[in-house]
Amino acid sequence: MQRPSDTPALCTDAIAAAVRALEPYMVRTLSEFVAAPSPSGQEQPAVAFMEGALRELGLEPERIYLRSETLKDLPLFSPPCCPDGGRYNLLATHRPVQKGGRSVLFNGHLDVVPTGPESMWRQSPYAPFVEDGWLFGRGAGDMKAGIICTLAAYKALKDLGVQPAGAVGFNAVLEEENTGNGALATVAALASAVGAGKLASFDAVVIPEPLGESLMSAQMGVFWMFVELTGRPAHAAYMTTGVNPVEAGIEVMADLRKLEAEWNLPENRPAVYRDHAHPINFNLGQIQGGEWNSSVPCTCTLGIRIGFYPTMSVADAKARVQACVRGTLERLASNLTLGAALPPDAGNPGDQHLTQHLKKSFGKSLVSMALATAGLALAPVLLPAGSALAQTVGGTLSGIVQPEPPILISAMNSQAPTQYVAGKIYQGLLTYGPDLKPRPELAKSWKVSPDGLTYTFELQSGVKWHDGKPFTSADVVFSIDKMLREVHVRTRAVLNKYMESIRAVNDSTVEIKLKEAFPPFISMFETGTMPMMPKHIYDGTDYRNNPANQKPVGTGPFMFKEWKKGAYIKLAKNPNYWKKGKPYLDELVFYVIPDSASRAVAFEKGDVQVLRGGDVDNVDVKRLRALPNVDYTTKGWELFSPMSNLLMNMRKPPFNNVKVREAVMHALNRKMIVDNIFFGMGKPAVSPFASATLFFDKSTPVYDFNLKKARELIKESGVNVGQYPVKILSSSYGANWDRLDEYMKQMLEQLGFKASIESADAGTWSARVSNWDFDLTATYTYQYGDPALGVERLYVTKNIVKGTPFANVQGYSNPQADELWAKASVTMDPAERQKLYSQVQRILMTEVAAGNLFELEFPTLYRKNVKNLVTTAIGLNESFDNVSIEKN
Repeated sequence: MQRPSDTPALCTDAIAAAVRALEPYMVRTLSEFVAAPSPSGQEQPAVAFMEGALRELGLEPERIYLRSETLKDLPLFSPPCCPDGGRYNLLATHRPVQKGGRSVLFNGHLDVVPTGPESMWRQSPYAPFVEDGWLFGRGAGDMKAGIICTLAAYKALKDLGVQPAGAVGFNAVLEEENTGNGALATVAALASAVGAGKLASFDAVVIPEPLGESLMSAQMGVFWMFVELTGRPAHAAYMTTGVNPVEAGIEVMADLRKLEAEWNLPENRPAVYRDHAHPINFNLGQIQGGEWNSSVPCTCTLGIRIGFYPTMSVADAKARVQACVRGTLERLASNLTLGAALPPDAGNPGDQHLTQHLKKSFGKSLVSMALATAGLALAPVLLPAGSALAQTVGGTLSGIVQPEPPILISAMNSQAPTQYVAGKIYQGLLTYGPDLKPRPELAKSWKVSPDGLTYTFELQSGVKWHDGKPFTSADVVFSIDKMLREVHVRTRAVLNKYMESIRAVNDSTVEIKLKEAFPPFISMFETGTMPMMPKHIYDGTDYRNNPANQKPVGTGPFMFKEWKKGAYIKLAKNPNYWKKGKPYLDELVFYVIPDSASRAVAFEKGDVQVLRGGDVDNVDVKRLRALPNVDYTTKGWELFSPMSNLLMNMRKPPFNNVKVREAVMHALNRKMIVDNIFFGMGKPAVSPFASATLFFDKSTPVYDFNLKKARELIKESGVNVGQYPVKILSSSYGANWDRLDEYMKQMLEQLGFKASIESADAGTWSARVSNWDFDLTATYTYQYGDPALGVERLYVTKNIVKGTPFANVQGYSNPQADELWAKASVTMDPAERQKLYSQVQRILMTEVAAGNLFELEFPTLYRKNVKNLVTTAIGLNESFDNVSIEKN
């Protein structure tokens, strides 16, 4: 270690004390890390967190992109389980002032295994908590704690005023849990850098996996295998004439267990595994087969993870396993057909490859310190699996809806209050998990053709509208092809551009054909984007003036009961809901309470049990969160990634001048807005794309707070801004937004504007912005998981339309940007999409197409006896059919 000449030599005790002092840092940082979901293929929230954590330590992370095309010829490459999707590893390197010490690379993976049913967790798997000295949450132990330990070890030295005398690398990789291609991408990048003389080889690699603080020098190899069996179906009455692939699958697994036992025999083990209790494991992780109880199944698929010794080659292990499976089928002498197994996975061999590149033993003290830190970081475990507790039936759940929505038809209004209430009445074909992967809703299954042009949905059986009429494919066709095409501006734009046709194959099957491949299409089927509407009520009518708009009829778990304007909206349990036994609650009540302070009091007194983000002033959140029996989460916004924008009407002076718009952005201290007006619940935007979403580019121009520069830009514009009185249209979202309007008024006046504030309720604001009747207004929009769905609509020329506040209402137009948007939305190659979207972001920021203010963080506060409140990526906009109130 290097230190100033007047600093005494450090002893092990001093280093250990510095590490112990960082326990609060480790607990806090690990909690934030665990709260960033990162299942394989959806690791971006954790990547964004890691980038920030490295920069806090003064380290600048480099991105190593996963590009299967460049890795496919390497020996340890595996067929990808997830699209490359512009995803990347991170590598940050400390370089000493004076060279001479040995170097180390810390390698850890960001991806985590699936959570399983959330009902088996005591609380959301991505809502970490500490109990009895352990930190619980998905990915906490495997292996986010280990990664945080490496950062803490480095920070401890920094806090002592010293630094490692050799290079220290921090490498966070993707896809360790399946293919290992993340580690492989790092190996390839490092080999290239070393070969080009840009980087010296690391002397050692340390992988802080949760292995009982043992130093491991090698690891088991792994490959995944799928055994696909096709039998001969028959009715149960003639069962003996069929061939049952499920029973054959059981036999296959039994014989694999024998092979597993053979490999575990002491004489078959390498010496390093002699004392291991059970080194070889063949895990049956998935089994799928059968259609119903009264038929011999057609097919059965087994998903198996095969472990093998480091002394075995992948090819040999694979051949022996396949021979075992084929032997089983030959013994059964049946008419079963065996499908091909997947090629081997290089997940753990990728780690082996890193380990094999250890050039020499690294100093024990630093390794011991890094590993010991894992214990101090409260290295965690997954909550033990067990039966889910039976849900409590009955009760009324009370929340707040603010501002009061103008309508409860989400097909016609996409404002947040409307989506919140309507999500319990209407449903989409799909919903989405926190990993943004689709889940069944009104569609029980779906298929996408290999060319991405045909989508086929199989509908749930027994679904009825609230008036008792059956829900069929005709309703789906009507909703998508007719009603949404006309009234849902955001969805209409996509359908009109990409959908070729939609047809009802039969009463329970719908087929959609696209004109060209559009990868984000599968993300559009949640209730806010594509709600299913009743054909028998709306077909042939004036949609916007249909009487049913006052008493909505859906398929959801709750039915419209009463709306007393200015007081409350009540929904009652749907007794004929298609999910048997649900919903658990009898009633939902959404209170309309005008001011933030009164809403906070209502929660404190227990009059309401749920608060959404924005329901109370952010200054009250910390206090309310600390109340007894209150839970808190920021989950449930994964699909939305809300972004606050300042809309400046560009159709008239002064905002038709780009220098004036630049001046406005330089005049606003956006960090102060986040920290002081929204009390830290967010972060300043540096792009029109939220930082946690796909294709975000941090290198776009940023408008720093600089009043002097803002005044200079006003002069350069040649516009006498005092001649154009500016009215700030209030967005009616609550006290924080009111203070934002006041702050903007003050800052505009600093530039010579004559500014005033116009108050408006939600309906008035929506109508005026929809009809371009505003000068300037601050609002927020959702990004919906892909720029083509949630961001493009705000900036393309063709979406300068009236009728919705969530279009290009500011009137921005740039043909070059339009062309880039069009190309990016249909491009299949993620790397090429990234290039196109990076260009778009630079153009939008340079021209201030909208004033991107800050990314919002919305907290949800609720009583601890409210169960299963936030379980998906659309959070409180979900149906609540699984929500219950536990009786005290």
